[in-house]
Amino acid sequence: MPAVVKPLFMEQGATFTMGFNWYMGPEVEGGDPIPYDVVGKSARMQIRQKITSPVLVEASTENGRITLGPDGRVDIRLRAGDTMLLTTRAAVYDLEIVLDPRPEYDDVRRVLKGPVTIDPNVTRETP
Repeated sequence: MPAVVKPLFMEQGATFTMGFNWYMGPEVEGGDPIPYDVVGKSARMQIRQKITSPVLVEASTENGRITLGPDGRVDIRLRAGDTMLLTTRAAVYDLEIVLDPRPEYDDVRRVLKGPVTIDPNVTRETP
């Protein structure tokens, strides 16, 4: 299944949070969607000004900015210091979940992707 295009809006210098449950789809026609089993898996997300630009902000299960839970739950939390690094008005991102990193399986799914609109920060900390 291709990644869902989801535009994001972030305020520079403010905490950004987003959460959702990731589902496979109905097991049978008319059935309830089945959540992916993401407990114990890893995830990664990068924000760049353009696809070929250097990374502005990186979130992952390794750095604690993404948490994965039962019932396909995915939660992203970027700190104010992270979003302060977004010095452009527009960017792009994608979010990948690694279901099985073993070389013989190498099962990585791109779940979300899209544009990021950044609202510049006016208030800044004073020394």
